[in-house]
Amino acid sequence: MKLRFKPIKSEGELNLNPMMDVFVGLLPFLIVSSAWMQLGALDLKTPAIQANAAEEQKNDADQSIWLEVYVEKEQVSIMGYTASFSRELAQHNRKFDIRKPESLQDFVKSLKEKNKLGPSLFHASQDTTYEQAAQVLKVLRAKDGVPEVVMAAGAVR
Repeated sequence: MKLRFKPIKSEGELNLNPMMDVFVGLLPFLIVSSAWMQLGALDLKTPAIQANAAEEQKNDADQSIWLEVYVEKEQVSIMGYTASFSRELAQHNRKFDIRKPESLQDFVKSLKEKNKLGPSLFHASQDTTYEQAAQVLKVLRAKDGVPEVVMAAGAVR
């Protein structure tokens, strides 16, 4: 007696239910986190990178002054530089009381009347509050202030 075995034909199935469960669980998290990520965006302009040394020399001859503004808890420090921050101009270095923005505004206005101002680099220390940083930025970006402010990376509370 011969035994005959019939091959069992079974088609494999791919069970997608566990994968769908994972995506259903992740979807609300991704939607909520993407909405929060948009709140941290700042629309800032960065200074153009100069292509070669010839352009740097041309800008130095142009005598435009670039400012570096450093905001601390009690004071605002301003340092003047030639174009591309290549050389410090000690005669333009000043410190101002943060509670008296008028003196800072008068200095920036008089500097703009005498010289051509280039982009300014803005730093804020970790002790600086958001209100203090915003107040200094408002003075710098006023109608008679610096033409362009570039934010440096740092923490502002």
